[in-house]
Amino acid sequence: MDNTSAQIYDKELQNINKYFVTINKLAPLFILFATALLVHFSYTTGKLLGVDINSRLDLGFYNLSVSVKSLFMNGIYFAVLLPCVLWVEIAYAGYKDSSLSKFIKPNHSNIIDILLFIFYVIRFSKVLTLIFTVGFVYFFEKYLPQIYNPENNFFNHFIGADNQLLAVFFYLLVWWFFDYWNHRLLHAKVFWPIHRLHHSADNMTVLTAFRTHPTSAILDPFTKIIPMMLLGVPADMFVVCVYVNSIYQLLVHSNIRSDWGWFGKWVVLSPMHHRLHHSVHYNEYRKNLGVIAIWDHLFGTYMEPPEEEIVLGNKLRRYRENNILKVFYVDFRDSLVALKENVQKYFRSIRT
Repeated sequence: MDNTSAQIYDKELQNINKYFVTINKLAPLFILFATALLVHFSYTTGKLLGVDINSRLDLGFYNLSVSVKSLFMNGIYFAVLLPCVLWVEIAYAGYKDSSLSKFIKPNHSNIIDILLFIFYVIRFSKVLTLIFTVGFVYFFEKYLPQIYNPENNFFNHFIGADNQLLAVFFYLLVWWFFDYWNHRLLHAKVFWPIHRLHHSADNMTVLTAFRTHPTSAILDPFTKIIPMMLLGVPADMFVVCVYVNSIYQLLVHSNIRSDWGWFGKWVVLSPMHHRLHHSVHYNEYRKNLGVIAIWDHLFGTYMEPPEEEIVLGNKLRRYRENNILKVFYVDFRDSLVALKENVQKYFRSIRT
């Protein structure tokens, strides 16, 4: 083979390699998109490959009955969503800096991420939430659906019931508006102690998204779910919002060191924007609270991520301990103390 032929061969080989690199980066994104469509149409039609997803299955031996819908969503989450996000992270950040490499050789922060993810998978987190909230979650799940009336759909008056794509866009916009204020409240004095655990990771992985206190979701009914219900948002759109938000949360807690350029500044906050939000510094971890950038720009909490390395974590020593149940208790106690102080301060202001 002469030099000219060799150069042509090398150039073609480079083009082929670029082609496969592009496929490697885009394929998981297409899978996530296809899965989102599957979730949406399954909930819209109530069918998955001809199976009624609202039916129940008898698993035998213990006579345990579970809904097909629950199995479907868990399967989507753990068999498709998480592996795809790990794949995206490796494709863009490389294996060395990926969450997968940290799971294989974890430090203390990574172990806590993995442990709390396991709590989530086996529903132990839900048991703890029930205990810490003195049954409030049970009451909420049992009685709140009674106020839901999809016929009061606020958006249908403006965008039409048949314009599904536009509807998804508006539902997500509103969902993330409520989510922004939910997150902002979690950074307030009373609720910060039960959100602090999420910010204690000094080494981010995609599973940091699951690094939450059992009571940190106590605001969700009041700040997100009830408002969406009162607007008459359809149940299938709830599922799509939660699914899309789940993808986003896994991505922004990954080690993809990108600010996404103008898209990250003006449309959807990037992993680097959220990485700044996990900074150890007070004036930084109170910034970039939203998902879409518009709410942070409008309400004065937007901050550009710096070029230098961001120091992550929390300075409190107890987050370096192994007793996670003790951390849960102490953070919950601190939140109650802050609530008591605020209530006392309020009544003193009334008397004066």
